[in-house]
Amino acid sequence: AVVAVEAGARILTVVDAHWPVALQMQLIVTTGAAAVITDVPTIRAALHSAGWSGLVVGLDDLARTPSLASTHAEAAADDAPFLMLTSSGTTGTPKAFLKTRRQYAANIDVSRDHLGARDRVATFAPGPMSYSLTLYTLFEVLATGGRMHVADRLDELWLSSRVHDERITRLVAVPAAVTALTDAARRHP
Repeated sequence: AVVAVEAGARILTVVDAHWPVALQMQLIVTTGAAAVITDVPTIRAALHSAGWSGLVVGLDDLARTPSLASTHAEAAADDAPFLMLTSSGTTGTPKAFLKTRRQYAANIDVSRDHLGARDRVATFAPGPMSYSLTLYTLFEVLATGGRMHVADRLDELWLSSRVHDERITRLVAVPAAVTALTDAARRHP
């Protein structure tokens, strides 16, 4: 769904499902979102109760109606925004900001040239897609031909076998995750 939305002249955002419903609603309404893809009943109910006029689509809807995620959309200019990210909210309400295709392309060039993002490289990016770093890694891996592995939590059992079995050689994470992974690696070399 992320790739299909990104392919056209649209702006994509991924809302953190762990945020309170009121905060999710605030982001959806104040940013002028036209469509929401969700299977969360409380969000669907809140949007309906608020009289929100946008399109609400579930993942099953996308599977049954492939045209909903069609990539046959008008192409966007490189300087047009395509991704709306949010700050973490550590200093208050999360704030939205826009990134252009050109900005992401420049970032991906740096990742390719200096940070090991390459064809067939397996990258681990712990965290949900609502984290801007995880979402960036998805676009980075798609652009460079790599493979991406995600996890919503840092489970040592996953780390002790999956990293080896999947030949994961690259990590994109916030410092706290790096510390947790380092500690797990010391316990399960």
